[in-house]
Amino acid sequence: MPEPPKSPIFRFLTEKENLAAALEVTRYAEEIREYVADRFWSRLEEAIKKNPRASASFSFTRELADKSDGSFYLIARPQGLPEKAQGLLYTIEAHREHIGGGLAWNAQHFKAAGQIQRLCQLQSLKALGAELQKRLPGDIKPEPNRWWFWLEYWERNPYVADPWCWFGEHLLDDAFFNVLAEKFWDFVLPIDRLVLEANKELSRSRS
Repeated sequence: MPEPPKSPIFRFLTEKENLAAALEVTRYAEEIREYVADRFWSRLEEAIKKNPRASASFSFTRELADKSDGSFYLIARPQGLPEKAQGLLYTIEAHREHIGGGLAWNAQHFKAAGQIQRLCQLQSLKALGAELQKRLPGDIKPEPNRWWFWLEYWERNPYVADPWCWFGEHLLDDAFFNVLAEKFWDFVLPIDRLVLEANKELSRSRS
């Protein structure tokens, strides 16, 4: 007979009087995870919109099911950037190794190394990069890659393997979402004009 896990939660759930209910819950595991993730990112979006310093309008989208590496995203598309246009998107990423935010390339236009180098020579991106360099030093990935133009890490290792427990832990914590919203606007406000200019030039450029 296999040795049961030593977890007290496992023992509790598999006791005779609890087992039927526990098995019933497992039928809804996927729906529960999707619901918890959607509520978490909806609350963060709401906190960003209601922040007293909110002074720009974005079109928000959420990507909640990247099961390949446990990544989740809240994407704020700046005004005037069409969905399929080449440009930069404000993006918050939660990953088992970090939660952070920055500027991601529009996923419709993943870049090769040579393309990134050419685009970063555009005057508007040079100006944007120079402004972002003022944020150094910090826990930051300042070198553009095929996904990110700039990425800042706000917290390391927020969850090991189960993001949904982490989401659930914070769902009712207003202060947690307000802190993340502050970090978002701390990043956006000094550079938003430059991002709009960069997106205009990127949309006209052929990579």
